[in-house]
Amino acid sequence: KKPTADGTLTDFDEIVSVNLRAMYALSLDVIRGWIGRAHPGVVVNVSSPGAQRAHRNNAIYDISKGGVDAMTRCLAVDFGHHGIR
Repeated sequence: KKPTADGTLTDFDEIVSVNLRAMYALSLDVIRGWIGRAHPGVVVNVSSPGAQRAHRNNAIYDISKGGVDAMTRCLAVDFGHHGIR
């Protein structure tokens, strides 16, 4: 944690890359495999309370976890017709 005013774009890129981008890439990889085999499935992504509630000096982390929640909902909508939720 560091004061939000001291955060850099490098900090942002690193945290979002680990917390959101990697989860997105892994989720899509699994989903594509399921679609290729016509296999239904459930994607479970772990987030944190930071997705719904802001914490002092934790803006980038909370932003990344909010993205995880939004991504998970979007994937459910986009791939539900394949039996993937």
